[in-house]
Amino acid sequence: MKEGFDNTITKLAFPFLQRLGELWVSNALHPALEHFASNIIKKKIHIAIDGITKKSSNSKLFLLFLPPGEMHEMGLLYASYIIKSHGHDVLYFGQNTPLENFFEMLENVNADYILSVFTSCNSAIDPIKFVNQALEHWPNIKIIMAGFRLKNEATQMLLATEYANNVKVMQKPTELKQYIESIPQNDFITSL
Repeated sequence: MKEGFDNTITKLAFPFLQRLGELWVSNALHPALEHFASNIIKKKIHIAIDGITKKSSNSKLFLLFLPPGEMHEMGLLYASYIIKSHGHDVLYFGQNTPLENFFEMLENVNADYILSVFTSCNSAIDPIKFVNQALEHWPNIKIIMAGFRLKNEATQMLLATEYANNVKVMQKPTELKQYIESIPQNDFITSL
C-alpha cells in the first residue's frame, strides 16, 4: 500500500499539479480549479499521514516549515508523510511561517533536522541567510532544503565545504526518501 501511495503522489499527482500550474500561469485554467484539485490531493496526504502508526525507537525530530511568502505546501506535506512513514517525529508548522516564531520554537525543542522549501520569488527570506542564522545558533542541526530558488548559485554555495556537514539540498522527492532511509534506525514500535 505504501509503495502505491508514494508512486501515485510522485508519478501522478506532482506532474498533474505542475501541469495545472502551467495552465494557471497561462490563464488557461481558472485558479479555483487548481485549488480544488490541490485540496483533494492534500486531503489524501493528510489521511495517509494520519494512518501511520510505526515509530522508530531511535526516531529523530524534524521541524518542517515554509518561510514567509511560501504558500505551496504540497511538497512539505509529502515530506511529512515520508519522514513519518520511516518512523520519525514531525513538528509541522506549514506555510508562511514567520521566521522569528520558527526560531523561537526551535529554542524550545531538541530538533535533529529542519526541512524547508524555497520556491516562491515572493519570499523575503534568503535561503543562505536562513542557513547562516540557523547554524549560528544550532551548529549541530541538519538542514534539508528544496525548491526552485535553490537552483544555480544558492545550491553551489550550500554545497560548499563549510555547509557540507549540515545542509542537504534536494532536487526531487525521491532524494528525500533515500536520505531518510539512510538515517540509522533501531526497531520499529507501534504507537496508537
